[in-house]
Amino acid sequence: MLADPAVALSVVFDEDGVLKSIGPGKSYVDMSTVDPNTSCTIHKVEHLMLISEMKSFCRAVKKACHCKGNYRKRGGAFS
Repeated sequence: MLADPAVALSVVFDEDGVLKSIGPGKSYVDMSTVDPNTSCTIHKVEHLMLISEMKSFCRAVKKACHCKGNYRKRGGAFS
């Protein structure tokens, strides 16, 4: 557990931090006892990265399915 906001941000955002090394099959659990603003900053960036990764994955799935002739869109979802 990290009690210092600067250290918590460093662990996540530094060049050798969590965001640079996390990927499929890996998890990061933040149990820091820092102020709410620091926790929110970390959460927002992680959330934006997750959304970006999900969009990239969906584009790849859509492209793969479309190329095989299996892509149909119904109600905003793959079917």
